[in-house]
Amino acid sequence: MNRASIPVRPARPPWRRVECVAALLASLAVGAGCGSSGDPRYSLGAEPAELEFRAAPGDPYPPAAATVTVSFDGDDVWVDRPADAPWLVVDGPWRLSPGATRAIVYVGPNTTALASGDYTTVVRFGTGNPDRSEVVTRDIPVRYLLR
Repeated sequence: MNRASIPVRPARPPWRRVECVAALLASLAVGAGCGSSGDPRYSLGAEPAELEFRAAPGDPYPPAAATVTVSFDGDDVWVDRPADAPWLVVDGPWRLSPGATRAIVYVGPNTTALASGDYTTVVRFGTGNPDRSEVVTRDIPVRYLLR
């Protein structure tokens, strides 16, 4: 067989390969439920999943605040500060850079001038569209042990 008779498959232009890969990824996402109708378009994760602080009543300083790292896919991230926990400080969210999809929030007790006991609350993180008509939330339980 001479070289002229070997069938050669024409190369696809690079933009065509990108279209094919994009189509494949889109079909996998829909099949996995990532883009199907009715599923939220937003996602949110927060670490650590729960917080616990310990101190003795009357200690000169409350425990140091913990850093919560929030990863989100949405227009913004927000934090609902619990009204039932005046002993808790929530500072943030602070985006790691403009347009980032990660933020940090500092959470910690602000006093030891409470009676001995267990104090609990929940800090709620959320993301979604700006008017909050479509949101995803994540609750982080917080426990403060004064003994």
